[in-house]
Amino acid sequence: MNFRPGILAVVKGCPVAGCNDQVVELVSPAAPFAEFGAAWNCTNARMRESGFDALPIPESMLRPIGGLPVHDEQRDEVTA
Repeated sequence: MNFRPGILAVVKGCPVAGCNDQVVELVSPAAPFAEFGAAWNCTNARMRESGFDALPIPESMLRPIGGLPVHDEQRDEVTA
């Protein structure tokens, strides 16, 4: 999967049962803060601690968790 650096994302709690980590949920650049359907682990501890709800996320800071989008019906949009 390829993501452009600077795509907007929202920091949320991890949707995986039993996981207390923070995740980054991608949002469409064309419709800011609308759910785009994939949850990702944030590897930047400074961002998690910053308290910001939304930040531009470089591709280098994202990695998949669990391998499946949060909204399976949007899987094709996410992986296209």
